[in-house]
Amino acid sequence: RTVVVERTFAVPVAFEDVQSIEERGAWGLEAHGVRFLRTWFSRDRRRMICLYEAPDAESVRLAEEKAGVPFDSAWAAQVISHEEPGAGGEAIVVERRLPEPLDEAGIRDAVAGGAWCLQQYGCRILATFLAGDGRRCLCVFQAPDAESVRQAQKRMGMPFETAWPATVHEPPAA
Repeated sequence: RTVVVERTFAVPVAFEDVQSIEERGAWGLEAHGVRFLRTWFSRDRRRMICLYEAPDAESVRLAEEKAGVPFDSAWAAQVISHEEPGAGGEAIVVERRLPEPLDEAGIRDAVAGGAWCLQQYGCRILATFLAGDGRRCLCVFQAPDAESVRQAQKRMGMPFETAWPATVHEPPAA
């Protein structure tokens, strides 16, 4: 099961500082059957989205609390893959709270209906992480910049809270 952890920092933090806390608490992740997959860290260093593979969201919450790693929320997500990354472009994270619940078919219909617009702005949607209630989702794009994604979303009529450029961090290959 994929679990999304959202973190917000009042002041900018260094990725290495958060990573060192996580590393000190690695035993907790192992104890709860949690495996780190990937992080998107905002360029302003105030927002972080982490993906884990875990039995459930509660396992991740417990591991994070024991490690003393601050987080806003942890929730189980359905992963909807769209495209493979292409050459060039930045990773852009779009956060949404949806007025009406959506399911995978609704997400795919919206993406298909707006494909022309995404292409016009040079944006590729790579993945969507959808909460179980269908009302919260995160989308990861590859695009020239965050403004291109924002403009495409507005033209498509897709509600979003924020779109921000991110640096992607993955665990070292074994």
